[in-house]
Amino acid sequence: NQLLHNRTNSLTLSSFSSAFNKILSDTQYGMADRHGRNRIGEGLRLPIDRFDANNFTYAEYLRYAKTSTPVIITGMISQVTYDGIVPGLPNWTLERLNKLCFNRIFDLKKMVVNDTNSWARMKLEKKILAKKYLDMMEFGEITSTSVLADLYLHDASLKKACPELLKDVIVPKYFSEDLMQRLPASLHWQYKNYRDYWPSLFISGRNTSSALHADWANSAAWMGLMSGKKRWRIVHPRDRPLLYEDPMKKNVFPSDLFNHDDKNFPTVKYASVYEAVLEPGEVIFIPSAAPHQVLNIGETISIAMNFIDIAAFDSFKKDITKNKFAGSFSHYVWLDKVLDAFDKLDLSNEYAMLTAAMQGDDLLVETMNVPTHKRVIDYKLKVH
Repeated sequence: NQLLHNRTNSLTLSSFSSAFNKILSDTQYGMADRHGRNRIGEGLRLPIDRFDANNFTYAEYLRYAKTSTPVIITGMISQVTYDGIVPGLPNWTLERLNKLCFNRIFDLKKMVVNDTNSWARMKLEKKILAKKYLDMMEFGEITSTSVLADLYLHDASLKKACPELLKDVIVPKYFSEDLMQRLPASLHWQYKNYRDYWPSLFISGRNTSSALHADWANSAAWMGLMSGKKRWRIVHPRDRPLLYEDPMKKNVFPSDLFNHDDKNFPTVKYASVYEAVLEPGEVIFIPSAAPHQVLNIGETISIAMNFIDIAAFDSFKKDITKNKFAGSFSHYVWLDKVLDAFDKLDLSNEYAMLTAAMQGDDLLVETMNVPTHKRVIDYKLKVH
């Protein structure tokens, strides 16, 4: 029996080793990050780079984005507009949110470990009058024993949750060239839902979290934090095969970057993880196709947007092309029209900037049509 047990263990380890080696050789995400690291499975713990907005050029952003490397931008207060709005960091306090959104209904969600049908496993748990929720947040009534203790206003579209807040939003220049905004909403009703969903609002109580996930169709994202702190962990796309992504439900991962389960998910520890605590007044960039997970430290208020710019464009097209043949149940099928429409766009200036940036020619990039900060009213070009 002992001999059989040892042999079984040996076969299990051999099988695991073979599977792991296959992952290493077959991954489609083998590109290097901004610092030239290109080996899958090193299990590194890497701090997320921080740049002051005054020293972070658009060319430098393109290099981080194209190499799927997260980055945090500080000092955005220096970019404040004449009317006191900071790009990426609207002046949203609980008091202001209450003033503008008091009569709205908020959808509060909860992270449910076994719910693989909800985005980031955030399941709708309760609808509540905004004033009641915000009052409880402001007066510290959401304690560990409260019925709202582990509930979270997660990724709530401002267009639906509180459109009055849109006037406070300026998109930072790094993220203002969203190619989705150049295509008409009339392409498809589902496309309109994605194109016009963001920006979104996040309000969380202490110690709430979302599960490990990657964003829709390899879109990139940014988040600005107005209050509280958020602990981020982000995995470079090249290590994505180590995270046990559900083969039937794209962007769903049963693994957990904060609580490793080595028994059931042994390869997760080999994934290199970028990590940082996002502080108030900072903006974080989450690269295309990068799985990520967030833990809220204290009560937080933040804004986020998904987008597809020239740095994420090839990744987006590859994802759609690969997955649109998944059958009639795949929501990618309708994106055929979107791909056709993208092919008709003139992106010569964008590609020229990306090429110059990757070659280190920042001066050339600056002579091109470099993006600027945009108010949401201008960002949404209303292409119908």
